[in-house]
Amino acid sequence: MARHLVYCYFYFYLMDIGCGCNDRRHGCYAACGFEPRGMLIDPYDTLAYVYTLPIPAFITLFAVATIGWRLSHFDPVTIIERR
Repeated sequence: MARHLVYCYFYFYLMDIGCGCNDRRHGCYAACGFEPRGMLIDPYDTLAYVYTLPIPAFITLFAVATIGWRLSHFDPVTIIERR
């Protein structure tokens, strides 16, 4: 029983060390590269929408086409009868 408590405390100690390292690494990333630089995006710029909107549109189109194709070949009778 005591050995399990020692293992538990050891793992919590390692977890604290890992969280501290991750916090330090996140601070370095935030200071070096991920802080806002003050770049403004104009919401009325139509060119930004022309380059941005096709990506989610094609993802949605491909997902609907794939699911539609699978459902068109779907036969629930074979699933119920386990053929």
